[in-house]
Order: sequence, then structure tokens, then C-alpha cells
Amino acid sequence: MGGCDGCASSGSCPSYSSGDSCSSGSCGGEKKLPPGMLEHYNTNQSTADGTLVFIEVSDKGGVQKIEPVSIQLLGKASEMQGGRIFGIVFGGPERKELYKEIFSFGVDTVYHVRDPRLSVFHPEAYAESIAAVCERVIPATVLIGSTPRGAELAPRAAASMGTGIVTECSDLALEDRKLSMFRVSEGRKTRYECVTFPQVATVKDGVFPFPAAQEGRGGTAFYWQYKGDGFKQIL
Repeated sequence: MGGCDGCASSGSCPSYSSGDSCSSGSCGGEKKLPPGMLEHYNTNQSTADGTLVFIEVSDKGGVQKIEPVSIQLLGKASEMQGGRIFGIVFGGPERKELYKEIFSFGVDTVYHVRDPRLSVFHPEAYAESIAAVCERVIPATVLIGSTPRGAELAPRAAASMGTGIVTECSDLALEDRKLSMFRVSEGRKTRYECVTFPQVATVKDGVFPFPAAQEGRGGTAFYWQYKGDGFKQIL
């Protein structure tokens, strides 16, 4: 894993503030965060109750855009109040332009798997990276949009972690660390639970509303290096 965004050294930095440089003296910068903010972004606190959201990005006509379902899942994660919210995003340095928007929708820490090759969807590489990040932060829940990419990625990620998955959920509810996942079939709403962690769920676009953006909100960004070889060309 590389350092945080804004750090010149290879070591990790405790915090990143949107539009600012490294805020810890350990990275050679000045402390620029207001009193109390450094503690708010303390990355050493427990993460075991957190939620990791796969932030899917589309690149069309040279414009990168976060998929709507990913934003909706971030809103739901904030609503459930299940500890820290982590985001994972894939691609080259251009993804840094999305940090401000990612933080505005409630993400406390974003793990950027920074590899230009991963700007193109590679399900095996994405799944391996999600499993590796989950091993580090130990989230209780992983949420993935039920898009064509998400439908291919989520089962692979769950299998990589040896955990359960419920797909195309119609609702989610969290109590302590336990996630209740609901699906509607033949007019009946059925509740599901996973007996292993992290609990993986996929949700279709439009199930949850869009959250309001919190302008000016900061967060922590880490670069994550993918060292695998899960690159396959689909013909």
C-alpha cells in the first residue's frame, strides 16, 4: 500500500483534507486542520463496525462519473450509522478529481487502487483488491451496486473472502453489526442474514434515494497498490 494523497513520502499519512495537503507533521507539512478535526479523521480507531462501498465509475466521452447506485449506497450507509464508511475506487491518477464528491456523500476513508490499468473493469483484480482492503479495515458490511459490473464483481469478492452474499436487495437494516437484507419475491418480502463477516449485499439503482451532498466535507485517502495479475481481455 502506498501513502495518503498529498504525501511526498511513501509512508502513510493520518489524514487527508479535500483540496488540502497532508495535515500531519510526520509528512513534512503544517497542521492545517481546525482543532478537533485531526481526531475526527484518526485512522487508528476501530473500524470493525464499518461499511465498505464499491464506488463504481464510468468513463464516457472523456468524462468520469460516479454511478448513481454507488451514491445511493453511500447515502444508505450513512443512514444506517454503522460506524466508519469506507469507499474503494479503481483507476489512475485522474480518479483524484472525484475525491471531493466522494467525501461529500459521507465517506470517511477512500481506498484508491491507483493503477491506470484498472480504469478498465477487471473483475478478478477488483475482487482481489476488495478482499485485501477488507482484510485491513475489517468492515462489517460490503455494499456493491447491482449493475452489470457489480453483478459480476460481488460474487467474486464474496468468494475471495469466504463469506456470504445476498443479491438485488430491496432494503437493508443494520442493528449493531448485523445486517438484515430484504428481497421481494412474488409479492412477499423475505429477510436474509449472513452468518459470516463481512456481509456482502448488492442493490439495484433506484432502490434508495440520493443523499444530499455535504459540501466542504473532508476525509482520508489512501493509495492501494494492486500486486496481482488478474487482468483478462474479454473477446
